[in-house]
Amino acid sequence: MKRSEILEGTFVASGGSAVSFDELLVASGLTREEVETLIDFGVIEPMRPASLVFPAQALLRARIAARLRAHFELNAAGMALAVDLLERMEALHARIRRLECQLLK
Repeated sequence: MKRSEILEGTFVASGGSAVSFDELLVASGLTREEVETLIDFGVIEPMRPASLVFPAQALLRARIAARLRAHFELNAAGMALAVDLLERMEALHARIRRLECQLLK
């Protein structure tokens, strides 16, 4: 499955907006336990410690996790690992693109 297929249909709140824990649950389709596990693994982080308000980026990560669960039947720990690895791959691809641009100059 391609990354674009995983991200297809993903909703991201506009700009620097924030979402509550309940909004995150509804918009992502994840269970309370799954979101709590993603928080424990650091995939989703509240805006402030002990807060239940999350940045819009958390919603993107939660939606990706939900799609991974749906397509690959991953548990919460598997979703956390997969989201982390996908983000690392994206960062490496961006770095490769930057280096390739530097070589062409």
